[in-house]
Amino acid sequence: MSMSEGAEAGAQPSAEMHRSLRIPEIIWHICSHLNPIPRAGAADLATLARTCRIFHDPALDALWWEQDTIMNLMRCMPDVWETMTPPPGFLTLFLNGVGRPVTAARPIVVLDWDRVKKYSHRVKSLKCLDNDGLALSCVFEAIQLGAPDGCLLPNLRHFTWSRSNKRLLPFIDLFLGPNLTIFAIGSVEHNAHYSVLANVAHRYPALFGVYIGHLDPDYEDQSDDEDHDGGSADKEGSEPRPTDRDLSTFVCALTEPQFVDVGTLDLAALTHLGGLTTLRILTTTLPASISFPSARNGTLFSCLQIAKLHVERGDILGMTELVRTWNCPPLQSLEIQFETKSYDRFTSSIGLQSFQEFHDTVSTHCAPASLKIFKLDATDDDDSSASAFVYPGHLLRSLICFSNLIVVSIRVLNGYELDDEVVSDLAHAWPHLRELRLGTMAYNHHPRTTLLSLQALAQHCLHLHTLEMTFDATTVPAAATTPQARIIQNNLVVLDPAFSHISDIFPVARYLSGMFTNLKKMEWRHSWSGDRRAWNEVLALVTQLHEIRKEEVMRGQSLIAQTSACAATATDS
Repeated sequence: MSMSEGAEAGAQPSAEMHRSLRIPEIIWHICSHLNPIPRAGAADLATLARTCRIFHDPALDALWWEQDTIMNLMRCMPDVWETMTPPPGFLTLFLNGVGRPVTAARPIVVLDWDRVKKYSHRVKSLKCLDNDGLALSCVFEAIQLGAPDGCLLPNLRHFTWSRSNKRLLPFIDLFLGPNLTIFAIGSVEHNAHYSVLANVAHRYPALFGVYIGHLDPDYEDQSDDEDHDGGSADKEGSEPRPTDRDLSTFVCALTEPQFVDVGTLDLAALTHLGGLTTLRILTTTLPASISFPSARNGTLFSCLQIAKLHVERGDILGMTELVRTWNCPPLQSLEIQFETKSYDRFTSSIGLQSFQEFHDTVSTHCAPASLKIFKLDATDDDDSSASAFVYPGHLLRSLICFSNLIVVSIRVLNGYELDDEVVSDLAHAWPHLRELRLGTMAYNHHPRTTLLSLQALAQHCLHLHTLEMTFDATTVPAAATTPQARIIQNNLVVLDPAFSHISDIFPVARYLSGMFTNLKKMEWRHSWSGDRRAWNEVLALVTQLHEIRKEEVMRGQSLIAQTSACAATATDS
């Protein structure tokens, strides 16, 4: 008997309970705290379903709500299936040691489906992953041939298909029910994939959200190169791959999505999405040299809240053109990734002017009060142009208007042209900041920022938790001489000193420990190891100095208590 059937059979009539347990929302809230994916969580939900009738249905709903394989449902008819011994090479080639092929030991009859139907209507989310795709191909075939009329999962809302092998694509239709709201497919590498997208767009134009794996231009399909026995498939007459236009056609069929995560879209698709007032989250790639001649001055993306944009071939002008179509939407998060190949002549007046124009456009077309996250990545795997440009500090000043920023993460190739004054201005402007990352792949010039920049951040960014920045730590400012002048920040936990040089370890450790009372971790996001050992020694000293300061505080509190007690005794006498 399966776990769920045991729960069904063992349910007992409900005893007298607190009346709050008769409120369905409270019962569901209790059940939702038990995650059914780990085995222990599933067992807890099954036990809860057997506790009493009040918990029975909600616990079973939570148990079946999210599934990462169809086999949990198929085990409701366990005598139908048997595990096969894979042929030589099958396990390593296709399954990578994940599982064994499953086949039907006998035909599926109507009574078998009756057992499945007890639980299939409870499944709201299903993920079909690559690690069991070919192993379950026989299961899919048996379901396809023997399933009764109607949908296998009638209440399925979220469906994820991450199987890249196109021979399994015909089975997708088994799981598409009338209530689908979110559709995700891991890759679109064949025209057969686009046929699926066309079908989905026709059947579900009102999808709540879609995720389409981004098209890799260097991808070479090998799913049909070999069969289960290791033979080669005929490559002649291979079908052409789908294009960005195919993907854009699919997107243009959507009528009211709230989030879209897809690859490169053309102008028509971007304009279509921009005109939808339902769209809240957009993740996509802009094609090179795109322009919006008929949609400037704030006519698109009026309700956009989260934007994650990749810019093809580093086309800064195209990104600027897109932002110009906004009229201060309630954007909370803006993440942009540029490829740096177009920055080889960044220091030229044209390159710098284009980048300045982009920053100015962001500051004028995004609502200052709503933006909380700003991320900009201008790096790639090829750092051959690392000496070509330095990120000018005045570009950061264009972000000062966003006073509610909590995360600022910028990553460039060759450092920043910053000084303590600029950092101080930023610290004043961003009082809610929790994470500041000014990352770089190299730093081929002497930084003008010093430990005074950290002091400004400690003074004005009281919530700062993570800091990544290169600064000059070879000189240490004088320590505060009075308690009133001492600056204390209690929330910084992680410091990435990046390419910061250091000459004397102890003064730096004393300075940091006196200012950041909770500093516990040093981390690096680059491979440079020049002063890393020294910074690790700084962290060790900071930890020791924190302990010493705690002991001093406790000793001082004890002396104050003793003095107060003596004063009270003297007063009484």
